[in-house]
Amino acid sequence: MHPLRVGAFFCPSAAAQGSSDPFRTAFAETVPLRSFRAEVSEQDAAYIQSLLPGNTNLSEAIEVIAYYNINRMDGTDWALYPSIHFEAYFGNTNFTHKYQLAFFKTFGRKTEEHCGVARYCIFENFADRVNVTEIAD
Repeated sequence: MHPLRVGAFFCPSAAAQGSSDPFRTAFAETVPLRSFRAEVSEQDAAYIQSLLPGNTNLSEAIEVIAYYNINRMDGTDWALYPSIHFEAYFGNTNFTHKYQLAFFKTFGRKTEEHCGVARYCIFENFADRVNVTEIAD
């Protein structure tokens, strides 16, 4: 897979409402794109694969965990989960519509989405299994 490039989409309702939620406010602002590469050992990949629900693709699960690791906001265990980013990157909506509920029951927690954005956290025992390196453009 190509390195995942991430940035923010503007969410008019979050900005218009003057949200006091720092996560939604941060996401409503434009941020530069970032690229990263995720690495996981064969042993950790096998462990994650053994816990994946249904036909969830291992590489998609690793990308969701890696995205969390590189985008976790300072001072918190939460990161933003922009489902439209993942749908565009994966080229389909399978993860978002078929597997995410079961995925987050096992690997972390996710809040309700607003404008296609939610907060999520990955349990530490899974987040630590995926190493992330930012790639300079």
